Amino acid sequence: MRTITALAFVVIISLVLFSGCAQTNLESSKDHTARIKRNMQKDCRNIAEDWDRFWMADTPSRTTPNVMD
Repeated sequence: MRTITALAFVVIISLVLFSGCAQTNLESSKDHTARIKRNMQKDCRNIAEDWDRFWMADTPSRTTPNVMD
């Protein structure tokens, strides 16, 4: 019984390791640099959009005198 359990365990572990579940995706230095650059560009765009949205939502207070009259 122990040998069957041990054999089943070894078979399951070997299937997991050799089927690709335990493999890592390695990326080259060039790909890594490109990914980091894309992320930084996206972050800078988001910062600019958030800043613009902040100033667009900044409405005057009701207590501000109306100078348009």
